[in-house]
Amino acid sequence: MTDLRKDADLGFGDGRASEAAGASSPLDSNPAMIVHRLLRGRYHIAALLGMIFAAVGAPAGYLAVKPSYTSLGMIQIVPATRKILYETEESQIPPMFDSFVSAQAQFVTARRVFDMAMQDELLRQSGWPDGVDGLRMLQQSVAAWAPPRGQIVTVRSEAREPRLAQESLNAVLRAYKRLYIDERGRTRMERQRILEEQQLTLRAEVRALKDQINSLAEQFGVDNLARLHAARVDELSELDARLREVDLAIADAETRAAARPQPGAPTASAEPGSEGVPDPIAERRALEAAIAERDRALADMLTRERALRSELANLRNAGYGPQHRSVRQVNTQLTTLRIQIEDRVDVLADGFTPEAGGETLIAGASLDDLRALRVRYQRLRDDAEAQVSFLGARRRVIAGLQEEVVNKERLLADARNALDRLQLEARQQDESTDRVTIASWGDYPVAPSRDKRVTLAGAGLVGGFGFGVGLVGLFGLVRPSCRYVDDLERPTHSAPLLGTLPDLNTHDPEQEELAALSVHQIRNVIEIQNPSPDGLGRVFTITSACAGEGKTSLTMALGMSFAAAGQRTLIVDADLVGRGVTLQLRLDNKPGLRELLEGATAEDVSHSTPVVNLRATPTGSAERFEAKNISRDGAARALDALRGSFDIVLIDTGPIMGSLEGNLLCALSDATLLVVTRGQKSRLVQAALARLANIGGRCAGTVFNRALADDYMRSVSHTSFHVGSVRSGQQPITRDPSIAGSRALVQAVAGTGHEREGQDAA
Repeated sequence: MTDLRKDADLGFGDGRASEAAGASSPLDSNPAMIVHRLLRGRYHIAALLGMIFAAVGAPAGYLAVKPSYTSLGMIQIVPATRKILYETEESQIPPMFDSFVSAQAQFVTARRVFDMAMQDELLRQSGWPDGVDGLRMLQQSVAAWAPPRGQIVTVRSEAREPRLAQESLNAVLRAYKRLYIDERGRTRMERQRILEEQQLTLRAEVRALKDQINSLAEQFGVDNLARLHAARVDELSELDARLREVDLAIADAETRAAARPQPGAPTASAEPGSEGVPDPIAERRALEAAIAERDRALADMLTRERALRSELANLRNAGYGPQHRSVRQVNTQLTTLRIQIEDRVDVLADGFTPEAGGETLIAGASLDDLRALRVRYQRLRDDAEAQVSFLGARRRVIAGLQEEVVNKERLLADARNALDRLQLEARQQDESTDRVTIASWGDYPVAPSRDKRVTLAGAGLVGGFGFGVGLVGLFGLVRPSCRYVDDLERPTHSAPLLGTLPDLNTHDPEQEELAALSVHQIRNVIEIQNPSPDGLGRVFTITSACAGEGKTSLTMALGMSFAAAGQRTLIVDADLVGRGVTLQLRLDNKPGLRELLEGATAEDVSHSTPVVNLRATPTGSAERFEAKNISRDGAARALDALRGSFDIVLIDTGPIMGSLEGNLLCALSDATLLVVTRGQKSRLVQAALARLANIGGRCAGTVFNRALADDYMRSVSHTSFHVGSVRSGQQPITRDPSIAGSRALVQAVAGTGHEREGQDAA
């Protein structure tokens, strides 16, 4: 070996370790450092995968997209055409010509145009896709725009092949021409057809309205209806006057009767309608019957009236209500017939009125007769009011129909004038418009308009390389593990890093010496962090997240280190399954932890070892005692007994995530050391720390085991030792053969490895 000066960086968990953890905080927030942590140790794999994917991505990007070809066409729109005779739509400048041009640009790309273009035979022969895919591709390829205050609409079509670009544009322009330009040439015939149909419709409507008017007035004529309505209004007014006279006479008779008391019961008429008071209804019916004897037409009317009343009575007897359609129809016929009868009677009676001489009769009538007379007059008034209402409704209906006839005839005249003008204009000029024309059809593109193959090849090269590197980084992100010492120094970890132990499988003497120095430094840190309370011994538990992480070797190495420092040290094997300390020290079938928990003394269960000041307590020989039998009180009493007998008690337990005794002893000890081997999953380390916090244990820190040489030399504790000076004065702690056959870390701390090296050199 060379006697060179080397700086061995040994991690510890005092204030300087906290300072180191705080110093790593900016690195954790640095994206470059995060990527470095994910790729560290895997750079060669990442570079290899990146080059493989880059070799695939570059040609894939070059071949992914074909170059695009663009065909252009133009539509010319003039503000106005030449006027021939009349001012037409085409011969006038539109009030918003710019909007008209913009509308044509939008119409070119309308769905209707695309649907018709998809039916173009030349487009199909060019190989354009059919169905929905072809329509979507056409909508994405064709675009149209018009410059402000311009007369040209530019239309373009972009496709992967020159012929497809040209044919798709021409198909759209042909569809636009058929739907707009040619369609406008057929607009005149369409307008002429619409006007002719409108004329026929209006004439039919006018005839129907006039027929309806004639049907309503055919019974008495329109003029006669107005005269009858006026006569019935006068009759209603006369009856109202008669009713007022009768009411006054009744009031006067009641006043006289009240002022003239009668000795006996009042004498009244035998019945309403006595001979002293005339019956207006009866007089009217008698007059009608007398006139009917001389007039055959009136007699027929009276006969029809009696038949209708008989029919109405039958309907009511059958249970039909007043709102039933048949009942309402018969009532309407009765009302119309009654009006005709009374009109016929009035005409033939030469102004005869049934009320003549009424005042004389009223003056001499009794109170009961007046009341009966009022009832008769009220009946006449109700009939007259019904007739007035019926005739007024008929007059309003006929007036509305007449007004509608006037409006229809006016519309008919307008349609006739428009049709005459359209026919005259058609004889003077061809209706096909010259305002919108196809100025230029689609040309055949000779060069690509867009070619992204080189750009996409570069993107494929970079993307492929990045994808390969990203896969490696993603693997590290999905399956994080503690591969390097600074993985335990991140602020996300709740426990400081106490020290780093190198991988001793290389059998490098320098690494063994550094491992021994690391163990002694860890011992110093533990003593600094955990001073002795009131002179009692201190109990430390060494555990790990999983089995096989080197906790037993660290326990024995720390025990020898404490013993070499003059501390009375006891190693307790609490791993009832692995029993690593018991087997290495050959303490099988000797009393130990089981007996201590059952009540044995500390002296009975502690056995000497080849190292001065170092004793060991095996798992014990009482196999009937299992981990489930350990209680908190019994374990606490056992630890108190050990504190009183030893300065340092180091307990080697099973993994904290999988042992009953480990959880209990970690909670009762003064502090716990968590051993983390290189490659351990980060989630298991976090779970172990969380378990330790949940059970109330205190974690003194973590020890990173089996670190690589470079990683070990870059430990962030920044404490340097001159290895040569330590090696020159190092003396072996023990030469016992049992220790020489132990694990490499224990041999390194014991110094037996250096002795073998000297013997080999000799």
